[in-house]
Amino acid sequence: GGEESNLWGSAYGGFTLLRARDAGATVPEETIDALLAYLSKSLRNLEDEKDMYNLTNAAMCLYTLAKGGKAEPAYANLLFAKRDRLPEVAKLYLALSMLIAKAPEQQVKDLLGWKPKVVEVVKKAEPAKGTKSKKGAATKAKSKDKPVVRPTPPPTPVWTHWWGNQMNKALRLIAYTHLGLTSDADQLATAILQARNGQGEWGNTITNSWTLTALSAYERSTKTSAGPLAVRAVWDAQDATLDLPTHTSTAKATYVLNAQLAAKPFALTVPQGRTAFARVEARAFSPVREFQGINAGYGITRTYTKLLTDGTEKPITDLRVGDMVLVNLEVAIGGGDRYIAINDPLPAVLEAVNPDFDTQGGKEGKRAERDSEPWFCDHREIRADRALFFTDYAPGKGKFSLSYLARVIAEGDTVAPPARIEAMYQPEKYGLSATQRMITLPSADGRKVAGK
Repeated sequence: GGEESNLWGSAYGGFTLLRARDAGATVPEETIDALLAYLSKSLRNLEDEKDMYNLTNAAMCLYTLAKGGKAEPAYANLLFAKRDRLPEVAKLYLALSMLIAKAPEQQVKDLLGWKPKVVEVVKKAEPAKGTKSKKGAATKAKSKDKPVVRPTPPPTPVWTHWWGNQMNKALRLIAYTHLGLTSDADQLATAILQARNGQGEWGNTITNSWTLTALSAYERSTKTSAGPLAVRAVWDAQDATLDLPTHTSTAKATYVLNAQLAAKPFALTVPQGRTAFARVEARAFSPVREFQGINAGYGITRTYTKLLTDGTEKPITDLRVGDMVLVNLEVAIGGGDRYIAINDPLPAVLEAVNPDFDTQGGKEGKRAERDSEPWFCDHREIRADRALFFTDYAPGKGKFSLSYLARVIAEGDTVAPPARIEAMYQPEKYGLSATQRMITLPSADGRKVAGK
């Protein structure tokens, strides 16, 4: 919704459009041509650039241009000459662009820091003939060979983009696969698969997307057959066949877990000479209805009040169908983070109707009472069961609040799930509010359901 262009967003979005086109999606050629022309123009004055973000953006531009058939070898060589000053992610984007443009493989390997494994054999010097030590043993002749001095490559700059460095392994795997470095690719793919977190993924959306792309490229390179694949899944008396007609196909089997089933082994059988990747996910739901909240870098609390027609508020002890509810979220942050999301699930008896209540009159006084500043949102979104708020640049350290309106649409006894605040690309930093019980009654005029 902004009015200013963003080079990173343009390069990354352009790369995604090119991949979509390759997959069969209809993308207007004039859109691609205009985008590639813009990216090419952005590389002017690259020779004097020193900022890590801008250098990374330039490398991504080169990758997208090469993907679109408009490689810029002169600018690629310019960045290659600066390789000792590039962060790892910029080197990897540059390496991938040069692979597409069919640059010399040695240049790409230099960017990757790849060297063939050398096994050094140390030979003992033979004792000189006819010489004896003071104890009568033959003395050793000094070896005339001088030790080989290998220059130490300069360290890669220690620098982290806002999404972290975990996706670098995925980019490197794509490069290893493209170069045919089978042994290195095997080891790296295994390490990536073993690095999944408890949720079966790698931490954030951009890392997940690149990792899956890399593993798909690696898997295709190892296939001895491109034909359909049938995987047999057996657990106790349950026997299912998972059909995978193409290399992009997925299939799943779902089981209701119980003590008897858990005691039995689970087996996946793959035809000889074929490979399949599997993910096992187990879910459990606690019967506990009360949760006190968590502060894992961010704090968030939520309150509900009944909003009367004169703008005053009162406790929600007598909520009825048709009543308006003011939802207030208070957050506490340390400051300096980027790309923060707030996700507030609604109880089943509420429906959000106004995501921007802070702009209406009367809120400034309430906020002053709470000793908090307004929370700025770049994007707000209302869904059937939740309200979402997104912020690109978090403000400094402090307490902040935002509010929105909801309407009671049904009677019932429900529990509002915790509201969540998290750094989208640092999921280890988050906060959860407490759960809250909400009881609603029929409307005063006898209606059982409202909301229209």
